Amino acid sequence: MESQVSAEFQRITNVNLRNQFFSELDRHTLRLIALYRQKAARTGKVSEALREILRICDLQEVQDVHMKRNAALRALPLYLREEDPEFFKSWSVKDFRSEHQWTARTMEEKM
Repeated sequence: MESQVSAEFQRITNVNLRNQFFSELDRHTLRLIALYRQKAARTGKVSEALREILRICDLQEVQDVHMKRNAALRALPLYLREEDPEFFKSWSVKDFRSEHQWTARTMEEKM
């Protein structure tokens, strides 16, 4: 599914979606982390959670781009007060296959 979306985006815009996303994320990451630090300086449940994410990021000996991206993305729903536990959903290949099979069966039934 991800490859289909990326391929269609590439076809329409002639831009690689994944590279564009990470490029824009990298461009805004430092500012996002600065915003999170301001919010984390306050008190409250959201501030505590933000402090924990930033603490883990700060404890890393080597600050690489992946750690900063991870912190920026993990803290975003907290900052926006979107506390959906499925905001970040990880899928395994097995989950993807079963979802794909379910979708295929559902589409066949509708036809």
